[in-house]
Amino acid sequence: MTYEVDMRAAPFNLDDAAVAWVESTIGSMTLEEKIGQLFINHNNDFTPGYLDGVLENYHVGGMRYRPGPSGAVQEHIRYAQSKTKIPLLVASNPEMGGAGSCDDGTFVSTHLQAGSHPDKSIARKMGQVAGIETAALGCNWAFAPIVDIHYNWRNTVISTRSFGNTPEVVVERAKEYFDGISESPTACAMKHFPGDGIDERDQHVVSSYNTLGYEDWNKTYGHVYREMIGHGVQSIMAGHIGAPELSRRFVPGLADADVRPATLAPELLGDLLRGELGFNGLVLTDASQMIGMTAAMRRRDLVPAAIAAGCDMFLFFRNPAEDFGFMLDGYRNGVITDERLTDALRRILALKASLGLHVKDRDSLVPPVGALAAIGRAEHLAIAGAIADKTVTLVKDTARNLPITPATHKRFRLHPGGPVWVPGCGGRGARKCGL
Repeated sequence: MTYEVDMRAAPFNLDDAAVAWVESTIGSMTLEEKIGQLFINHNNDFTPGYLDGVLENYHVGGMRYRPGPSGAVQEHIRYAQSKTKIPLLVASNPEMGGAGSCDDGTFVSTHLQAGSHPDKSIARKMGQVAGIETAALGCNWAFAPIVDIHYNWRNTVISTRSFGNTPEVVVERAKEYFDGISESPTACAMKHFPGDGIDERDQHVVSSYNTLGYEDWNKTYGHVYREMIGHGVQSIMAGHIGAPELSRRFVPGLADADVRPATLAPELLGDLLRGELGFNGLVLTDASQMIGMTAAMRRRDLVPAAIAAGCDMFLFFRNPAEDFGFMLDGYRNGVITDERLTDALRRILALKASLGLHVKDRDSLVPPVGALAAIGRAEHLAIAGAIADKTVTLVKDTARNLPITPATHKRFRLHPGGPVWVPGCGGRGARKCGL
């Protein structure tokens, strides 16, 4: 069954003029430009020559850049928007405030802090500061909030990146974050469908699964997604997470070997997410270099298969020329149908139109340099300080493990909370690809 977008309905809510812009823009595009819109580039270089090559050769629909000083980031985005034929979706990772978007942004709070304290306004303040600071840079798309439920304490992917271990807390705080960041001209991509926090394996480096049965999933993760979809979230990042029991609900008798991560599973993206949950927005993949995706099939096959399965945008090239060619071949070979390509393009352009990008002149797509005064300003630092004071946690040492001394603890294992570098996944400084 196909699930065609309704651009006049939530979350896009376009008027007739915006719908006409979407359709006329699609009608004016070459095949190569249509294929390019499906990609979100990971900008590893701020130089104009690099951006010229990406935009002229691959016609990308979106970008996510490497964080750096706010001035350099803003200028980089300004240059990119000035050169592109169709305005770009510019994504950042403001999970904890502005700090996920530039080096001098404000670290407000982790999701865990915001979920562990009775004051739900912490999450709203995270979103508000994130929205103000990322919008000042010229970003218009946040890869947040995280709506995973931290059921398994051994799970290292979400850990402090989850609002909590109950669907009720996750829904309440995710709505607060969304409402806060939505005060700025920003669309959200909540993540990681169908839900992390069950498996202790990390899809960055190995296949990972959500093993809940349908009924249990529906009461937990399904509840979270229904609530957030109803609340107006515009896009969803699909994780490289398989869900065997959910897939078998729609494909009875599916063999273990045929279980695919959500990014490659049409039954999860179509029958479940678009069908049962009624999501009308845009779906994007998680970072495409992660082993949870690349272990499923050859790159030549998985690039177009992700779009065919129901993803609308593909996050990050591995090799731009190769991946672009794989996507183009997938269309020419019929893996991606005309209907699926057109539907994906409508969702991409509808998201851009819902942000008003189609009616802005190029000079106003990125704020002036003076807007950078909002980055790391005293008011935001005060908010962060107050949250830090409020969310200090006292752990009672009932086992008398403290103090740790050589006399009592001959050996101990240290688990650092710093970056995990994955080859080909953003390189140095990318915290598990920043996703």
